[in-house]
Amino acid sequence: MLELDRARAEIGGAVDGIGGLVTVGLLPSTCDLISSPLVSAVAANDPGIRMRISMGYAGTLQQWIAVETNAMSVQKSLVLGGHGLTTLPPVAFADELARKLVSAAPLCNPKITRTIVLALPANRAIGQHVRRAVVLLVGCAKDAVERGAWPEGRWLGP
Repeated sequence: MLELDRARAEIGGAVDGIGGLVTVGLLPSTCDLISSPLVSAVAANDPGIRMRISMGYAGTLQQWIAVETNAMSVQKSLVLGGHGLTTLPPVAFADELARKLVSAAPLCNPKITRTIVLALPANRAIGQHVRRAVVLLVGCAKDAVERGAWPEGRWLGP
């Protein structure tokens, strides 16, 4: 069914401009920050695009005392419940840090950094609706960094 939706969108487009189904995979640490602004931007600019947001864990399992999980929401719940510590990027706890529900300490010697990149399929044509959603996704991420909503975030792109 997904392939039929893609084919229809690429052949016919939307009545009022660009249209089709776009699936965006976001990291758990960035999903809360980016998903709502992205959906709002797509709805306002290209209402023919249907969004599917999937959250995926990019790292390995984190060990919690006697509990292991690969879901950031579970990690946050356990930390907020007083069941241990975790190592996550500050953006994962931005709201909780601002409300002083948790405390954080920087990791150093060596300093840990990560680079988040955008990937598109190389084995098929990229539809106009996907290209448009990518432009809006990059804009939302850049805006989050520029307005300080992404703690310790630094924009490296154009």
